[in-house]
Amino acid sequence: MRVNFIRATIITLLMKTLLLLLVFIGGCSSVDPEFLNIGVGTGLTNLPLWVAQDNGFFLQEGLTVSVEEFASGKDAMNTMLDGTVDISLTASLPIVLKSFERNDFIVLAGFVSSSQDIKVLGTDRSISDLKGKKIGLPIGTTPQFLMETCLDYHKLTGVEIVDVRSQDALNELKNDNVDAVAVWQPYAFEIEQAMDVTDYCSEVYYRSSLSFVGLKHINKEAVRRFLEAIHKANTFIREHPEEAKAIARKHLQLDKNVIDELVHYYNYQLFLDEQLLQTFEREAKWTKKSPVPDYRAIVYTDTLLTVEPNAVNIN
Repeated sequence: MRVNFIRATIITLLMKTLLLLLVFIGGCSSVDPEFLNIGVGTGLTNLPLWVAQDNGFFLQEGLTVSVEEFASGKDAMNTMLDGTVDISLTASLPIVLKSFERNDFIVLAGFVSSSQDIKVLGTDRSISDLKGKKIGLPIGTTPQFLMETCLDYHKLTGVEIVDVRSQDALNELKNDNVDAVAVWQPYAFEIEQAMDVTDYCSEVYYRSSLSFVGLKHINKEAVRRFLEAIHKANTFIREHPEEAKAIARKHLQLDKNVIDELVHYYNYQLFLDEQLLQTFEREAKWTKKSPVPDYRAIVYTDTLLTVEPNAVNIN
């Protein structure tokens, strides 16, 4: 985390220095470019960001955007909250956990959703065989919520939760350091290809999603332009799927067959809806903390309404 913090800080300083030089050289320009640093986790969920970068959609909106990858969206959100990045791309559970600690951030837009992004995998044939065994997952992230929801569904107790990054899950499973893992894509697919494993929680439906989160004082006009660029990227993905998949292969360095399989798992669409609010509330109750925050006060709809009015469905 410290290395990521230093790297993000250096990138931010370099980009701001570059912008100052551009403004100085082109001093007659009436519009200065706006810089945004976006903190994200890893995986194919980032595809619209890559598409927007590679096709110049951010520049078309007068933005210079840096995308900084972290081990998880939880880490990205922590870096946003300390002011190192402007916006984080974060799943629901880290947002919920932080909402009990502070109220100076807002959810700007849902970014991508999926019912197949997270899987619980292990070498035992039945989830009941996991009693008394170790399950590896990134603690404080959405895989933990899905794992424990799955355990409750099967009325299984007596398992040990171990903190394991999704990136390390395959090796931990191969080396018998854990007996099962809860991970997001593409690491779940990687495990399924490398080992004979069982998907323990396929019958438990859960819409996972990632949202853009920023501090309340963030420049809303810059956010509007940022979301306009993402909207263009989502349209590009729908209208030019093969070109979009080529961009994904370039950024992830994964084989074509892997991208072809995984890209269909995701709905690349900006949104703010009742289901997102219900997810926040459900996960808040799961934490057993109180009082539960008012998530309608955390979700900021004004900017997305100007970009995609039909994407906002909150009563």
